[in-house]
Amino acid sequence: MITASVNVDEFNKSFTRYKLDLDLEIQPALKEQTRLLLKTVEELLPPAKRAQGVKAIRKDISKQFIDEQWLASGFNLHNAKLAERIKGYLKTHDYDAIKQIARDTGIFNNFRVQEFSENDIKRNNRGRIIQSGTKILPLNRTPLVEYRKSLEEHVGKLRAWCKNGYLKLGGKLPAWISKQEGKGYFVDVSGNPSKPFIELGTFLDYAKDVNSRYNVTQRAVDIRAKAMLLSIEKGLNAAQKKFYNKSR
Repeated sequence: MITASVNVDEFNKSFTRYKLDLDLEIQPALKEQTRLLLKTVEELLPPAKRAQGVKAIRKDISKQFIDEQWLASGFNLHNAKLAERIKGYLKTHDYDAIKQIARDTGIFNNFRVQEFSENDIKRNNRGRIIQSGTKILPLNRTPLVEYRKSLEEHVGKLRAWCKNGYLKLGGKLPAWISKQEGKGYFVDVSGNPSKPFIELGTFLDYAKDVNSRYNVTQRAVDIRAKAMLLSIEKGLNAAQKKFYNKSR
């Protein structure tokens, strides 16, 4: 279970005012605000779009590995003649010639050719791949592509942590997020007349690191606290306007 220290004083004060000033029943009001809080948390978590997550994974992998397809394209420099030269060198396995072109174009300094292995991947303490001075060109491209696709399949996993509770409360998630397994817990005791509450959290081991870096939970709580005060203002103004029109 992952826990995070969050100051909810202002949120609780806003919720109490929200319920009393707008004369709302506790259970539907609590469920609505929990759903909106989860929506805010989910939207603050990275990536904003699946394409951004995929791009980040490919950029991470490129710190240590070279994709033969990228080489054959001429480093995506849109130079047809350069691409044809490199394709020719790949067919004859003239890697020294490719290295020289890479150095001449300033793309990278060096690479070595060997079989792809996940054991060769070096990461920092946050799990991100470390930039390598000598990159690896896998002899067989297929394992590298399969590894990359396996990582891309998990894009949206972090944002899906609240899936179980959010969907039960009537929320909707984009397909690329909802297909992920919800690694969170959700306890709804909002119907308890003496002490109504909703408890939620996540079991994702890296969620605490992400939350501390982006301050997601606290930001979401603060956003919703202010939003409730705005809802109160709008609700009271609407009621006052209705009363004024009726009394004329």
